Amino acid sequence: METQQSVLLILLSVAYLLTCIDGQQAEISRNDFPDHFIFGTSSAAYQYEGATDIDGRKPSIWDTFTEEHPEKIADGSSGKVAQDFYNLYKSDIVDRLKVVGFDSFRLSISWSRVLPYGTIAGGVNHKGVRFYKSLIKTLIDNGIEPIVTIYHWDLPQALHDKYGGFLSPKF
Repeated sequence: METQQSVLLILLSVAYLLTCIDGQQAEISRNDFPDHFIFGTSSAAYQYEGATDIDGRKPSIWDTFTEEHPEKIADGSSGKVAQDFYNLYKSDIVDRLKVVGFDSFRLSISWSRVLPYGTIAGGVNHKGVRFYKSLIKTLIDNGIEPIVTIYHWDLPQALHDKYGGFLSPKF
């Protein structure tokens, strides 16, 4: 996760440097963009939420992969804590997204948080549903449009075990 933060910092630094022309900082404002331009940011549930083993969430394919193959992750980290967005989302939205002035926030659903066993028949995790409802409400209440990615490679491990993965015709 630290590697991702370092890459983001480098990209932001390069973007800033590119705004400097002849040693002078270029002024950029919302007025430089069309009225309908949406300023936003995004996250991916596994990389950002953390809390992988609380409130009824079951393993996803990424939990299994990072646990079984930590050597394949540059810094050996997993999503167990990540940015702890699951616990900090309200302050993250108000203290970061709103202060920066973002119009939107793209999020993904951790299906192993909502459907721990991969199917409705396996049971719906109401704590997971409440989390996403509260997250979306907090965004809206703060004037930030939620944009939801339905699937961001966060398959419940139970579905992978049952069907052999996302590409299975049985899936």
